Amino acid sequence: MATLDHTHEAINKMFVLRELTEQVVLNLPDIINQTVNQVELHYNTRRNEIQNYNFGSIFERYIKW
Repeated sequence: MATLDHTHEAINKMFVLRELTEQVVLNLPDIINQTVNQVELHYNTRRNEIQNYNFGSIFERYIKW
């Protein structure tokens, strides 16, 4: 049932897009590109943080040498 509710909500949002002004619709590609760039930047920043994380203290706690 949750999928049906989600689908219904998505369809309603699509109809709201029809009510946008022409200028807003023309700016949508720029808005989408900015959003994608922000998501990629955050993803790469977080990935680097995780990649460089030192798990030594966790290993020492659970793996006795």
